[in-house]
Amino acid sequence: MIKNALLSLKKNIGKTILLFVIIVVITNLVIAGLSIQSATQKSMDQIRSSLGNDVTLSVDFRNMMKNREPGAAVSNETSLTTTMADSLKNLKYVESYNYQISTSADSDSISAVENKSDNSNNQQDTNKPNDQPEQASNQGDFTISANTTMEYLDSFTNSNYTLTDGRLLTSDDANTNNCVIETNLASDNDLSVGDTFAITTTVNND
Repeated sequence: MIKNALLSLKKNIGKTILLFVIIVVITNLVIAGLSIQSATQKSMDQIRSSLGNDVTLSVDFRNMMKNREPGAAVSNETSLTTTMADSLKNLKYVESYNYQISTSADSDSISAVENKSDNSNNQQDTNKPNDQPEQASNQGDFTISANTTMEYLDSFTNSNYTLTDGRLLTSDDANTNNCVIETNLASDNDLSVGDTFAITTTVNND
């Protein structure tokens, strides 16, 4: 049987060579395709990791207004919980996370920076970070923003803010009175690193 096969190959040497070449070409194409697919996947993973993205988890009050019953009030008690956030922070592509909460405050120890404007409707509190939501004028002279860490805040990563003295806060500062304040606020009130002042939130007496 093998002898007949060898005789057939010799008899049809041209067709044999052609089939061999075709098989080799197809094999190389398959291998090349698999290599390209693997390289593409690795490249996409690298690009995804290098570019990254910022995701903000917050209550969608607009959607709540849209889906409410006609004439019904929207509850202001709806809020996010750490349990909700914790379900996201351990996902595969989450590199870092930051919990943030804000409130307003007043103070008898320091004075807020005055911001004069010809148009009172366009006035903005200079003590309020640009990435914080607007607060009503009767909500206090200051905005306190508590974060898990300040390292990844957009204001610093985008170079909108620059640390001039001291250091940014981290999770190690939890349960302390350490804070970072705006340069003009420090200058107007003769404050430097290590000084203390008192503020009181407008929602309670803390």
